[in-house]
Amino acid sequence: MMSLDPAATHMVFYGGCLCTHLRYRIEIVTSTGGQNTVTAIHCSCTNCRKFSAGLQATYVSVPPASIIWATREQHLDSAEEQPPSYGGTTYKERIDAVGTARGFCTWCGASVLIRREGEASVLIAAGSLDEPGAVLEGVKIVPTPCGQRPRVLC
Repeated sequence: MMSLDPAATHMVFYGGCLCTHLRYRIEIVTSTGGQNTVTAIHCSCTNCRKFSAGLQATYVSVPPASIIWATREQHLDSAEEQPPSYGGTTYKERIDAVGTARGFCTWCGASVLIRREGEASVLIAAGSLDEPGAVLEGVKIVPTPCGQRPRVLC
């Protein structure tokens, strides 16, 4: 991912599922002088609670094109070597009754992603990040629903 902005910085984050069969890399280009521009939400709607098996779920919002999927046998060090999508990995999505795609690993069942048609970003499960503390450092996490219900505080 290249940027013409001389002040642009690259933020690279890694993550995956519990069994490590599914891996991903997220690369975000930011032109704010290195400031963390990642946004995150907490959601406690019924579907997010069930999907995450917790009282609330924390997600990091990223552009879909910033995610590179791989298997544990592939290396995430070079984007050129990776498939452009999740083809060939253990990633699968289930579409719920309102059209929200919830992505998980078919091997271990770990929740990794929420995607809605027409949205400019996808939600990565913060717990699937290798270093969630580094990603979420300085990020204000707001109690916003995932889109499953009307936009009111959870």
